[in-house]
Amino acid sequence: MKEQTIRGAFWTLVDAAGGQLFSLLAFLVLARLLDPSDYGVIALSLSILAIPSVLLNEGFGDSLIQRDDLRDSHINAAFWANLSLAAIFVVAAEASAGLLANLTGEPLVEPTMRWLAPCLIATAVTSIAMNIYRRRFNYSTAALRTFVATASGALVGVGLAALGFGVWSLVASQIVQQIVGLLVMWVGLGWRPQISFSVAAFMDLCHFSARVMVGNAVRFGTEKLDSVIIGASLGPILLGYYYMAQRLLTTVNFVTISLADNVMLPALSRMQNDETRLAQTFISMIVAAAMLWVPFVAGLGLITPHLVPLFFSHKWDPAVPVIMIVCITAVTQVLSRTTSQALLAIGRPTVNALLNLIQFAIMLVLFSIGVRFGIEGAAWAYTGMSAAIVPFHLWALHRFVKVPVGQLLLEYAPVVGAGLIMSGAVAVTGQALSPSMGDWCLIGQIPIGGFVYVAALYCFAPRRVKEVASLVSHLLPAKFRFV
Repeated sequence: MKEQTIRGAFWTLVDAAGGQLFSLLAFLVLARLLDPSDYGVIALSLSILAIPSVLLNEGFGDSLIQRDDLRDSHINAAFWANLSLAAIFVVAAEASAGLLANLTGEPLVEPTMRWLAPCLIATAVTSIAMNIYRRRFNYSTAALRTFVATASGALVGVGLAALGFGVWSLVASQIVQQIVGLLVMWVGLGWRPQISFSVAAFMDLCHFSARVMVGNAVRFGTEKLDSVIIGASLGPILLGYYYMAQRLLTTVNFVTISLADNVMLPALSRMQNDETRLAQTFISMIVAAAMLWVPFVAGLGLITPHLVPLFFSHKWDPAVPVIMIVCITAVTQVLSRTTSQALLAIGRPTVNALLNLIQFAIMLVLFSIGVRFGIEGAAWAYTGMSAAIVPFHLWALHRFVKVPVGQLLLEYAPVVGAGLIMSGAVAVTGQALSPSMGDWCLIGQIPIGGFVYVAALYCFAPRRVKEVASLVSHLLPAKFRFV
């Protein structure tokens, strides 16, 4: 199990690094070719389609991973149920596109939604294949799928943007990414759907998956609620600036927290009858994720004043304070992002739904107030929500997963301490180099910050650093291992 989990984390890293590299490079180019309002329109459309997307991605798919005695009839039932659900969502999206455009006050939402809605079919089919691979701990195919699909979508998006297609270059990029990802995922799967449907197998899955869908629908509704409120209240241009901040956080998430998040459910599901082992494994995973998340996000916030004008052009300068504010979540967000995986692993999707509902209520209140103070007020609302939800997640981890919260916080504290020391070093370096190097001073900030962080973390938590070094070494061929 340890070997499978480590390999899964490695391929998740390859998945994230490969896909996100192309995605980020495309974003750098597209940000210069397109206006913030173009990103605001696509953010609104994708936010509206987010709930059906997550229902298709994480409902029946998660039940295939969590179930102990999985049979072919279960997979077949999940496939046809997911496909049928996708067809219903497509029809509903097409029918309501005009109404939603009127409600958001953005006419372009209607045509973009009509083109993006059929992608839900690809999402439904890809989800079943993806979770079959995850159950097998076969993450290499997922990595290949993300790499090829993201690269294909990026190339199409950049090409169309260069030809002057505006927001439609982003729509085409999304469509190509979904279609290519579907084709790559199904090659070599070794399973094909049968023209049959077992009601008994469907009912076996439905009890768990229905509760997962409710919880995840609320969660994704919460995660996209901010974009809907900002778009409707402040307009697509300011939403575009907020989208950039969230886009950069998402990139960091893919190469940090997602390493643990993607392997946590299949790994912890096999420990659900051993509470102590499950709790300790969870702590190890979350601390390992935090060791990457905290310095990446804190560092991003500090170098943003030089990063944005240098790589994205000065038209994105209003996004700088927004990015700096949301990066304060470096301290809090990792403590809540992986709770759902632990709860699903022990068969507690209802508790996960409750946490998501609480977060939804907090976000609704804070963003309704925050947007009255402009886009920076909305950024502070996001940061406040990230902190306010943490106590509820810690309670759930203690009450249901039996995680010793005191131990978790004690092991998390050195990571935060090392991050604070690194932040000081990055800030001082920026002030010293900025007069002579301008925006290029980040070339000095990044390596100095990285060195100071590793040194400080080793002083505060040498055991954890050695554990991570051992895991990295374990991924290398025997003759290259250094631990």
